[in-house]
Order: sequence, then C-alpha cells, then structure tokens
Amino acid sequence: MGFGTGLNAWLTLEEAQRQGRRVEYVAVEKYPVSEQIAATLGYTDDQRFGFMHSVAWGEWAQISPASTSPATPAFRLLKLQGDVAEMLETAPGVFDLVYWDAFAPDTQPELWTAKIFSRVAEKMVQGGVLVTYSAKGEVRRALQTAGFSVERLPGALGKRHMTKATKI
Repeated sequence: MGFGTGLNAWLTLEEAQRQGRRVEYVAVEKYPVSEQIAATLGYTDDQRFGFMHSVAWGEWAQISPASTSPATPAFRLLKLQGDVAEMLETAPGVFDLVYWDAFAPDTQPELWTAKIFSRVAEKMVQGGVLVTYSAKGEVRRALQTAGFSVERLPGALGKRHMTKATKI
C-alpha cells in the first residue's frame, strides 16, 4: 500500500538481491511522487531507483532482470494508481508481505479499519506479514479483528514503535 517515494520498493530490491530472492512487487498509490521530486530525494544514486519512478503505471516492469545466477534474481514492479480500497478488488496475486504505508489513522481513518484489513488479509498467504509505522491501539485492535496476530516492534526513522501483523 503506497509507492510514495519508492524507498520501500528500492530497499526490498536491495534485500532481495542480497538474499537471492525473486520478487513481484505491487504498489498502490493514490498520490504519486513525480520523477522530478524523486530525483531530488538523495536516497541513492542507484539507477534502478530512478527507473522505478519512470516506469509506466498499470504495467509490469522488469527492474532487475532474471539471470541464470540465483544471486541476481528477477525483481518486477507493478505500480497501480488509485485508491487502495478499490484496488484490492483487482490487485493481482496473493501477497506474502504488505507495507501498509498509508497516511496516519487521524488523516485517513478509512484506511485503518478492521473492514479494510480484512480485505487485505483475503489477498495474503497464511503466515503473510503486514508492517506499518503506526503503533496506535486502534490499529492493533483493527488488525486483530481482521485475523492477524499483532506485535509491537521498535520503530524506524524516528518512530518509537511500529506494528507487525501476521495473518493467522
């Protein structure tokens, strides 16, 4: 949920390369960051980061090509522009990992309900993981109601805590 600046996608690509994993990454974004703004972020000089921002919306793009070496697995990206609630109906595949990177529950309360998390759970494999920077009690309760076991983890990027939810 949320392509945003592309940082989660790029970090996932980096980790997949380290672990020798193949990834098909689907990102839903209602308010895309422009290529021009992405170029000014200074996260990395890796050309794949810029390429992720330049690929067409609604089409699979090969970011890291498949090769005969398991050390360089394929990384494919599908960026879908629109509302996540609507996109859940048509998003391809079943997901192992979901980065729930919506704006805060106070800003977008409709994206933090048991109903939406139940719809996300329907698209996930058993044991799949959803992570979010939000550690609010109402988010934890909504995830539990939707069928996730929830744990609080130390936060990143200046956050005290974050949430990890596993589909049970």
